[in-house]
Formats: sequence, structure tokens, C-alpha cells
Amino acid sequence: MEISCMEQTNQSYDGKIHKVLRYEYSGYMNQKFFGLDIITADSTDNRISYLFLIESNSDLLELAEIGQAVKKENGNDYFELTLKNGISKTFKVPDCEK
Repeated sequence: MEISCMEQTNQSYDGKIHKVLRYEYSGYMNQKFFGLDIITADSTDNRISYLFLIESNSDLLELAEIGQAVKKENGNDYFELTLKNGISKTFKVPDCEK
């Protein structure tokens, strides 16, 4: 089940990165955007999909890998990504309105 943008912003979840999406079918999209497909720990039917601008989130694109833990607390506009070395790094949730 895909979750709407407002639900993604307002909810808390623990999950793992299922896919790092690159839009290779389109030169424009591939140069400008990437996505994260996250499956929440409560169910494999619950997916969170974020779309990011590469320009302002290149560090996230470099660090994100399939299987990494992702945690977001209710009401926060950021999420934590647990890196391979066990250190957590914080990233802003994309703005739904843009």
C-alpha cells in the first residue's frame, strides 16, 4: 500500500530501504532526481516513497543503500538513516507541497 504525502509527513515509522530509485528512462529525471522506497517494519505492504532533488541531497544519494535502517518520529520533518558503520545521520523529509 502506498501512503499519501501527508501521511508520510505526519507518521512515525521504522523501516529499511527497499530501493534507491534512479530515473534512467529519462535524462532530465536522472540528472535532477532520485527516490527512496522504504518498507516499514510493521508490514511489507506499507511503503514510503520519497523523491529528492539530487542537487540539495547528493550526500543522501551517496550514503543510501538497500537494507539500511530508516527511522522517523511523528511530527519531525526529518528521518534518521543508520549507516553501515552504525552511525545515524539525519536527513530532511521532502516537502510534499513542492
